[in-house]
Amino acid sequence: MREEVIDQIRQLDLVREARALAEHVAVTSPDALAHLARERMVSPGHEARRLSGIQLRVVTELGARLEWVEDACADASMDPALRAALAGLVGELVAGLVDHPRLETRAAPLLETAFLFHRLLAHLRPWLPPLTIALEPEPVHDILMLGIPDYLHALVHARFEGLWALFHRTRSEPCPPPPSWSSPAWATAWTDAPSDAPHDEARQRHG
Repeated sequence: MREEVIDQIRQLDLVREARALAEHVAVTSPDALAHLARERMVSPGHEARRLSGIQLRVVTELGARLEWVEDACADASMDPALRAALAGLVGELVAGLVDHPRLETRAAPLLETAFLFHRLLAHLRPWLPPLTIALEPEPVHDILMLGIPDYLHALVHARFEGLWALFHRTRSEPCPPPPSWSSPAWATAWTDAPSDAPHDEARQRHG
């Protein structure tokens, strides 16, 4: 299944996907998009293109990261229980991932996989060997979530906790509590009245 996902990523039409993801995020998270556009003092369309560019970059780089995991799981110097836990984690992460024919973008279904991959590995660092791949920072996790409808966020959270438990269960070690799940700062900020104070970025751009 991992090979199928990697092939799916390699076959993406990047020009088409960039445009389709911009439209997708505008439909999926219009309030957050409007808020972020206001924060950056740009149009919603401009902000949607910026966000979709970040999303597409992370998705296209996911293939190389999955290949790194495969190589790590084949490393005989790694503890066998850890190899099994890591292989099981990624196997479950990509299981059942298929194209959604009703979506205009083939990259959108990969956003959840990319989000969970980066969030899980970032929080599992204490149990992993030194990583030779870069993981995306938390603000990028939030951007990936903009492509996932709000009504699915609770399911993504539950899936994260299930994968967290699976990793530790496979290692036959006590499972520590999963990390806290907090919403990004802008998740509720659009309900507040916009501030009249100019933002630092605007000062730098116009000052």
